Amino acid sequence: MCVKWVCLVLALAALPSTAQQSCTDMQLHIEELSDTLASYRPQSTAQASYRLRITPRQHQECEFQLSLHSQQQFRLHGDKARLSYDVHNDQGQALAMPMHVRGAQSTIINLKLRRQQSAPAGFYEDTLLITGHFQGQLITQANVVVDTHLPQRFSLTWLGHNARQASVNLGELRSNKEYHHLPSLQVRSNTDLRLLMRSQNQGYLLHDTQKPAWRIGYSLAVAGRWYDLQHVRQLPIAAQQSTQLLPLAIRLQDFERQVAGRYSDIIYFRVEPREL
Repeated sequence: MCVKWVCLVLALAALPSTAQQSCTDMQLHIEELSDTLASYRPQSTAQASYRLRITPRQHQECEFQLSLHSQQQFRLHGDKARLSYDVHNDQGQALAMPMHVRGAQSTIINLKLRRQQSAPAGFYEDTLLITGHFQGQLITQANVVVDTHLPQRFSLTWLGHNARQASVNLGELRSNKEYHHLPSLQVRSNTDLRLLMRSQNQGYLLHDTQKPAWRIGYSLAVAGRWYDLQHVRQLPIAAQQSTQLLPLAIRLQDFERQVAGRYSDIIYFRVEPREL
């Protein structure tokens, strides 16, 4: 199997004439400074990052050329997606220009995930190879595994409502009529979900007297698909980067000569990961 490596030059070294023989024993000290990759959210203005400090050891007089290579072409590889990242210095500047590193001078590398990427929950990984050259000769190298686990994140809310419940008045009830002025559900998720729907009265609007004979059956539409609610129903929802809106509607069944009064039901909605 051929593994492609992409190289980004981080440091360009010159040759100090007084240290030609001893500089080839240089070693690299690599220190992790911070890791916020697991906090990545595509819409967030705060960039998730991974910061490293690379310090050559033992030779104060030598100048080296440091190079950074990525096994996954500067992307964190996951089962369902790849997250691209950019390489910056500690001042936020892209490391596209060569840099000289002398002796024990430290170089800080900041790997920043790009915004607006689809990021399903799961494990992501890349391997960095850091090499040090002196006078064109490879004198040291080190591997750094960069990995993170993005946790499952999901929410279910009402569009335009801050409360966890919403009420709707259907007005006058008419046989076989459809009502579309219900609020919409909105789902945010980085993992595949199932939406569970349950009717307190098993799919009936029940009269305030609670008499079983005085009830009106109905169906519920979620995002254009109709369900009867005699039992708990499930609707699969795929993970998406953006918010998903699920419009609701109700269609009454055929009925005649129902007693006047107030009819009602409570519908419960819940989301949970499809892979538990």
